[in-house]
Amino acid sequence: MDLATMPWLAQGGIIGGVIAALAGTMVYGFRLVYNGRLVPKSTVDELTKAAEQRVAAAEKQAAERAAEVAEYKAAWLASEKTRHEQDAQIGELMESSRTTITILRSIAPVPPGEARDVVAP
Repeated sequence: MDLATMPWLAQGGIIGGVIAALAGTMVYGFRLVYNGRLVPKSTVDELTKAAEQRVAAAEKQAAERAAEVAEYKAAWLASEKTRHEQDAQIGELMESSRTTITILRSIAPVPPGEARDVVAP
């Protein structure tokens, strides 16, 4: 049987064009599947679920880091407050020390020619 005598090809090429379009669509569909651009819904669902789990894990980790940052900031602020208190107390002690030295020097003056601060040999 000759291809030219087949009835579906003899009708002005309309049916042939439709068949060619269907064949082209089938080839394109197979190509999409082969290249991985067309996948089953179950695969898409699995990928979506995995992505959602990664996002949830990242959000959980970000929340933990934010809590850790808040703890470190609170500890740093407490440390700074303690340091400022310590600086103030040391300043008061230094002032008290200066006052005590001034009073002691005024009570017992040093005779002329003697050094007040002698370092022991």
